[in-house]
Amino acid sequence: MHNTYTLNSLFVQRWSRDGLESSQVNRCLLIHHGMGEHSGRYASTAEALLPTFDVVYALDAKGHGRSPGPRGHIDSFEEFTNDLKGILDFISNEQKNAEVYLLGHSFGGLVSLKYLLNERKPKLKGAILVAPLLGVAMKVPPLKKKMGELFANILPKLQLTNEVNPSHLSHDPKIVENYVNDKLVHEKITPGFFRELTTAMNSVNASTGPIDVPVLFLVPMDDKIVDSKKTIEFFKNLKHRNKTLIEYADMYHELLNETVKEKVINDIMTFVAEI
Repeated sequence: MHNTYTLNSLFVQRWSRDGLESSQVNRCLLIHHGMGEHSGRYASTAEALLPTFDVVYALDAKGHGRSPGPRGHIDSFEEFTNDLKGILDFISNEQKNAEVYLLGHSFGGLVSLKYLLNERKPKLKGAILVAPLLGVAMKVPPLKKKMGELFANILPKLQLTNEVNPSHLSHDPKIVENYVNDKLVHEKITPGFFRELTTAMNSVNASTGPIDVPVLFLVPMDDKIVDSKKTIEFFKNLKHRNKTLIEYADMYHELLNETVKEKVINDIMTFVAEI
């Protein structure tokens, strides 16, 4: 069963098994997408995970997909973490007897880590971070980077384009084609967003914890968009006993859309079953 609705002005999708009663929900998941994309790109992931999770939610972050807000801009990164907290609180209230998990991909992984590092005793059973954005592997032209820094205070809402090459998302050409033709995907980023993003990455990278829930890091080792070395370094420095890291050799950025996606799904299911 699939439903959509608006929560705190944000577009949210919900997948559940047909005929499931609310009293039967034991485990649910919230998915937070990456930069410039939207929840709809996770429909196949949600459906694949339904054997493990009774209900799967996915949101469109502010300025993304079907949610309101200027494309590629934010005044404060805390708007993203506050929105995430609000939706997790809603899920916890709606599914009072269920374990709640969080999955964040790329930029969504950065938002998730900021939330986990700031929130003491989050209402979560566990978290999955897929290629979290803790560093950029793409080569940003020096002039463009300098312009971004210069305009952050002068023209913070000036829309520029990011440097994402769609062919570096997945080895599956169909995934790349669908991404390019997806009208809800955007490639906008403003100097203000760039400043907030950089500050958030620096803050997370400087932290060693604590995180109060078990965490699983899934890292593609041929990621040409996010710096995988930064993720591994953060994982090693994280003072947390219940942490797991799985590396995927030769894989591009979108592990959930890669040629090994079945293994990725199974790794997530195993992590959930063992905590």
